[in-house]
Amino acid sequence: MSSNSRIRKTLSQLILALDRFSFTTLFASCQNPLMKAFNQTCSPRWTRLWAVLWMTLSLVVIHPVYAGDALNSALNYHEISATLVSSGQISPSHIKSLPDEQIELVINLTVEDADLNAREGFEVTALGIDYIHIPVDWNNPTAANLQLFMSILDAAGDRKVLVHCFANYRASAFLYLYRTLRQGIAPEIARKDLDAIWPKPSWAKFPQWQAFIAERAP
Repeated sequence: MSSNSRIRKTLSQLILALDRFSFTTLFASCQNPLMKAFNQTCSPRWTRLWAVLWMTLSLVVIHPVYAGDALNSALNYHEISATLVSSGQISPSHIKSLPDEQIELVINLTVEDADLNAREGFEVTALGIDYIHIPVDWNNPTAANLQLFMSILDAAGDRKVLVHCFANYRASAFLYLYRTLRQGIAPEIARKDLDAIWPKPSWAKFPQWQAFIAERAP
């Protein structure tokens, strides 16, 4: 468990303990004949108000503790359409938010990393979301990788899909090729989404990706 997860768990336990203590104290004082005569909070109106206040606190404080980070906070998050989004590496906290985003399929194009994504598939599928891992070698993306990727997206139909890698470089490049080659989207339109992720100087630094796209782009 990460330090952030431990902090969130400790905080939530503290809030829940305070919540139980407050209601228990209120109930006990209302049952005490000596306190009942002096404690106006024992009236039904005040008891209901107290309950509403604590429910509000629970929604405002406890829910964010348990809820995941918004998916759009992931590195280089980019929304291409209503059913297709891409990003860099997602965290366990981002994974928790996938159902709220109506994500139905996650495609991971990174190689496995013990520190970053070793349990990602388990965490995603535990939420009832389909998960496919296509490990794409950064230095040697292959035609087979791309063909498998495009076949999976073809089969996904209208389902909402998240495609990610470590920094959204692999993902955005594969999506550019899929959209231009399979969906018939004009290269100049699809290119805008690619350029939103890839800074222009990056192409010179990573010629293998420039060549990979140039050899296949329409």
